[in-house]
Parts: sequence; C-alpha cells; structure tokens
Amino acid sequence: MGHAWYLSAEMQMFWCTPLVLFPMWHLNRKFGPKAALALLSLVLAVAWAISLGLTLTKDWTNNFNVPG
Repeated sequence: MGHAWYLSAEMQMFWCTPLVLFPMWHLNRKFGPKAALALLSLVLAVAWAISLGLTLTKDWTNNFNVPG
C-alpha cells in the first residue's frame, strides 16, 4: 500500500486543477493576464497560509523519513 499516497495526490490534482484553471482562463479572456495572475497568486497564498496554520497549530512537520 505504499503507492496509495501517490494515487490520492493524483486524484486531488485531477479534481482541483480544473477548479483553478477554468476561472483563470475565463479571467484571462475577459480582463487580461493580470487578473488571471492575481487569481493564481491568491490561490497560492491561501494554500501557503493553510499549510502554515496547520504546521503551527497542529505541530505538523514535513518529515518524509517515515518507514513504509
């Protein structure tokens, strides 16, 4: 079952990528590339903030030395 983490990451990308790319494509067509870049920056900032918040409040670390 060591490959399950990879399959779950792939499935998350499969479902989440269109939710980001379609609005970016629409904003780029309607308002130009600066609006699409602003949306991408917002999504990345929110993802970073969630990761930081979980790391600080739950004491989660990026420890990949877990035996598997």
